[in-house]
Amino acid sequence: MLPFNLHDGHEPSAETIKLVISDAFFIVRLGLKRMLAMERDLLVVGEASNEVETCGVVARLKPDLLLLGLETTEQGIAEILLGLGNKCPSTRILLLCSVVDEITILNAAKAGAHGCVILDSLAVSSLTSAIRTIYGGHIWLDDKLGCRETFAAFTRAKCEPAINDGANDLTRLLTKREQEVLSLVSEGLTNKNISERLCISQRTVKIHLNNIFHKLGVNNRTQAALRRTRDDVHIAPARVSIGSERNIPRLKLAM
Repeated sequence: MLPFNLHDGHEPSAETIKLVISDAFFIVRLGLKRMLAMERDLLVVGEASNEVETCGVVARLKPDLLLLGLETTEQGIAEILLGLGNKCPSTRILLLCSVVDEITILNAAKAGAHGCVILDSLAVSSLTSAIRTIYGGHIWLDDKLGCRETFAAFTRAKCEPAINDGANDLTRLLTKREQEVLSLVSEGLTNKNISERLCISQRTVKIHLNNIFHKLGVNNRTQAALRRTRDDVHIAPARVSIGSERNIPRLKLAM
């Protein structure tokens, strides 16, 4: 895999990544839920089998990430992605491919997809890495995909206008947690201080900072703090959450 720069009953932690799985085939959705069941920071909150269900579930649940099968929609993957982008811009998209159709995949990249995995012999470790990488603000592409560089270029081009659009204020660009982290950065807190205040790991703080830098088009925490001051928006103060990340051994299974 090339990263470019079944709910088991547990309660979500402060840093749980909420997922929706959308695929036309029940067996695929079931297999994916089983693969993700033991990951304490990943929570499947909904699923769908077609484009109508997908748009409804995503709009209602506003997940962090949508796992979207290419066979989910009959009208075209680009159309459903454009619709989701307008309704839920903060939801990131990971494509699930059974058959590699590069034209369809690249059209999806142009429409806002953030990564692609090929389901053939997909390992748990690869899927979870893809999810966490995309959640962290990066692109993840299967190493079996021949159009990786073009996909990455299309995805970056899709993201840039949103970053440079002055009409987008911070409350629209950033998630609630990212706003909390930025608020603490602006107060001068270090990553260690922020992790203690929010009861999350320093690694998670770094992920949030990378997301913030990417979304605001800045290179460091000073520039991010200045951007917050310039925009003069109200960001809710950081909230102390109960719970923290746990390291769970990764399963080495394949579908």
